[in-house]
Amino acid sequence: MKKYFLILSFSIVCSWMNAAVDSVFVRYKLKNDADTTLKEFKDSDFHLKLKLVHLDLLNKERKKLKLSALQLDILASRIANQMCYEAATKRYVGHVNLKGLNPYQRYGLIGGKDHVSENISGYWTSSEIEVDSSSIVKSMQAYHKGFMDERAPNDLHKKNCIDKFHNYIGIGFYAGAKEFVYIEEFIDRAFVFESVPDTMKINESFVLKVRTQPGQFISSTISYYDKLPKAITVEEAKKHTSYSDFTKSVVTTLYPWDMANYRKGELYEIPLSYKKPGVYYIHLYRDFKEEKAKGDFTTEGKMIASGIVIVVQ
Repeated sequence: MKKYFLILSFSIVCSWMNAAVDSVFVRYKLKNDADTTLKEFKDSDFHLKLKLVHLDLLNKERKKLKLSALQLDILASRIANQMCYEAATKRYVGHVNLKGLNPYQRYGLIGGKDHVSENISGYWTSSEIEVDSSSIVKSMQAYHKGFMDERAPNDLHKKNCIDKFHNYIGIGFYAGAKEFVYIEEFIDRAFVFESVPDTMKINESFVLKVRTQPGQFISSTISYYDKLPKAITVEEAKKHTSYSDFTKSVVTTLYPWDMANYRKGELYEIPLSYKKPGVYYIHLYRDFKEEKAKGDFTTEGKMIASGIVIVVQ
């Protein structure tokens, strides 16, 4: 009976899939099969197709809003799946997991280098819920609609959904018999990172190597400090219904005129060093012009094109 149910669900989702979704499945399947990170949270072909159906709908919405299309990010999707599983089985919804890691730390510490912004929602019920393909896609759509229906000033999820800088997305869900959790991990990707350490020693110098696309420049580098994360309880996790994209502790600021000195063609070699143990979060801002002369500077209106996380011990 169970096998018949899965086959039936698969045929239903295939009937929904338009040519656009069907044509990209093979490409994403190759990426999904090749990635060995967090293999226990890898999407099955069935779940991957469900996400591509949902992604197609998200991109149709973005097109109407004159926003660029999103591509599915495999790593971010697995990180989202992992968070969905923990949140669903431990019965909480929040942006910090039980290890005390917020979204950019979860993404950065597992190998992500780009900027990430998270939306999360979920529910539990005493009665069993449907987990067939139609119900899963409808649930993802309903949660996304909930984000988009927000009104100012309580519209941070909506603002995240319609950010013009997003070009990739990780989609995660956990569909259980009595629970469903859904996550969107929006990614801002512009640079190629050639040399980024995961861990460093106190006062150890290193060079961050980043390559830009033609006609693009790194306008500034800002490093934020936070203490090493500590495990939290489920009750504490429930309180983290929002999170800050950076801390108040700025330890490094490199300005456009500094960045110009570190550029060799399209390659930047940025020297950095940190003085105390903790977690450092690095933002690199993208610009389309290079400013070599000292003067007024603002990051407003510029894309944050990195979410690098480095642990110093």
